[in-house]
Amino acid sequence: MRRQRGFSIVEIMVSLVIGMVVVAAVLFTYLGTGTAGRSQTALSQMNEDVMVAFSLLARDLQMAGYSEPNGIVATGGGGTATFGRLFTGRAVFGCETPPVDPKATPGIACSVAGGTVTHIVEINYQATPVNSVQSGGTPTDCIGNPLTISGTYYVSNNRYYVTPTVATGRPELHCTSAGRPPQPLVENVQAMKLWFGEADAADPRRAVRYVPSSVVADWGRVNSVRICLLMRSAEPVLDSDDPVSAAYTDCEGNLVTPTDRRIYRAFFSTVALRNRIGF
Repeated sequence: MRRQRGFSIVEIMVSLVIGMVVVAAVLFTYLGTGTAGRSQTALSQMNEDVMVAFSLLARDLQMAGYSEPNGIVATGGGGTATFGRLFTGRAVFGCETPPVDPKATPGIACSVAGGTVTHIVEINYQATPVNSVQSGGTPTDCIGNPLTISGTYYVSNNRYYVTPTVATGRPELHCTSAGRPPQPLVENVQAMKLWFGEADAADPRRAVRYVPSSVVADWGRVNSVRICLLMRSAEPVLDSDDPVSAAYTDCEGNLVTPTDRRIYRAFFSTVALRNRIGF
């Protein structure tokens, strides 16, 4: 009878090794694609969230200091006459520490230090049917509450800040106004930092420096606000053994390596206070 010859142990081992290499390559590619896909989805969501947050802040900041004209005031001595203004209060105000009470009336006051609230900005302007959402014919604040009239007109004084939401523990962009409980607006905003642009007396249209609220010399000369929003992904999407890809630069320019496997990104925007330019 003819002898039948099978595979040797060496051939079987070589085949197994080749098969394991192929399976490992396929598995590595699959896992890498999954991680990249989750990261891209998280980044897209972060970009959408930060655009919503910037839109809300920019809309109010561009209205800061707005007031309807109230007659003409003559300066005398051959000077140029100016329009009188119904609302003459401060257009913006800010704190680097938690306010004593975010919903205080009529305006916020900064506490000494501590707390979980990041920078807060208060935005004030005369609210009218043209520049505000109406509820039953009455202008509303940033969370839809009808404003109360002050004398002969309505004043909007929205306050924006970041703090963890009690129900979820997630940091979110909140808004409140005088006498109203705060409500979250945008999720996964880790922190907000603000720098206020001050103009000099010679040219009120040009900001000569951007400083934190504690360094502002004259709130009446603030004509722009630089905003940094530190966003984070909603879920942990990074590999736990890859600290290099997780590192990010925060609003202050510091390199930070998080340990929660989330993606963090700092986004910047500068908004001009159009109603303050020229005053």
